[in-house]
Amino acid sequence: MPDRNDVIWELLSKKLSGEATPAELEELESLLRQEPDIHYAAEHLTDLWAQEAPVPEHQREQSFADHLDRMRQAGIDWGQPEKKGRRVSMKWMTAAAAAVLLLAALAGWWWMPRKTTAPAVAEALHAAKGTRTRVTLPDGSVVWLNADSRLTYNDDFNQARREVQLEGEAYFDVVKNSNKPFVIRTARMQVRVLGTTFNIRAYPGESTAETALIKGSVEVSREGAAPVILKPHEKLVLFLYEQEQQITTKEQRDFVIRPLHVTEQDGQPLETAWVENRLVFRDEAFSTLADRLERWYGVEITLGDTAVRDLRFTGRFEKETIEQVLKALQITAEFKYSVNGRNIIISQH
Repeated sequence: MPDRNDVIWELLSKKLSGEATPAELEELESLLRQEPDIHYAAEHLTDLWAQEAPVPEHQREQSFADHLDRMRQAGIDWGQPEKKGRRVSMKWMTAAAAAVLLLAALAGWWWMPRKTTAPAVAEALHAAKGTRTRVTLPDGSVVWLNADSRLTYNDDFNQARREVQLEGEAYFDVVKNSNKPFVIRTARMQVRVLGTTFNIRAYPGESTAETALIKGSVEVSREGAAPVILKPHEKLVLFLYEQEQQITTKEQRDFVIRPLHVTEQDGQPLETAWVENRLVFRDEAFSTLADRLERWYGVEITLGDTAVRDLRFTGRFEKETIEQVLKALQITAEFKYSVNGRNIIISQH
């Protein structure tokens, strides 16, 4: 049985040269999903290949020969590909050399320092505390940003690829494009989709990050771990710090997959209630609820003692003010609060 890397090299070469069949492209995609480290690098190489300016044939042949010389000097025996019944094209050979260089670099066999220039950020979209906003991206995808969230993307968005960076929480309705997967990067995970509806929560400082799938399919990747495919009405909860969770399997010690919480009132997922301007929480500790209230209302909350941090609440609010929310919470738990402008101090005694 051929080595998996060899198969990836062969299929990637065909893809770059435009000679891959639909079945081969599907096989390549399946193999790359099992090799997340190679997956991203292969996408990057594909983008670079597509953006290359045309050059004369003799220059391509000379560049190809130079590549082979450097590979031989590095101890890589590429050899000559054999294709029965047909002549091997220069485009295929150049693509194959590029693919070999990619896989060799990933294996530590090949490294060539190069000067790179980071693409300029074209857009930085921000929803301040106390606000929520809706934006339409250049590809037609719609994103709702929750309070205190930031979404950025480069000026080459929707050219060779669709990629954004998220800090905070956002609800995505992605336009389907099988040729340009949509990638969302956060500090600790990457979500890759073709076209679907989902929510990502990844606020700095929080102990967990979540990806909640409403419809379609998403692939969630974490550093050093195999990708996870979510089904509709599932969410992946990634534990960023030590958690008191009963997780016994080694494969799932840093995350769990759970069903979405559905609200009794309207049957909608709790995870996306904020998109409809509803503040909904379920059995949430005051220590984390305070952060949510700060973002929702644009206030600063100080929890005055340890006891009040462990109080737990369930609630649903739409048009209430912050004081109306606090008064409602006092019905189920004993605590006091004082308000001074945008600053609120909460204590149990």
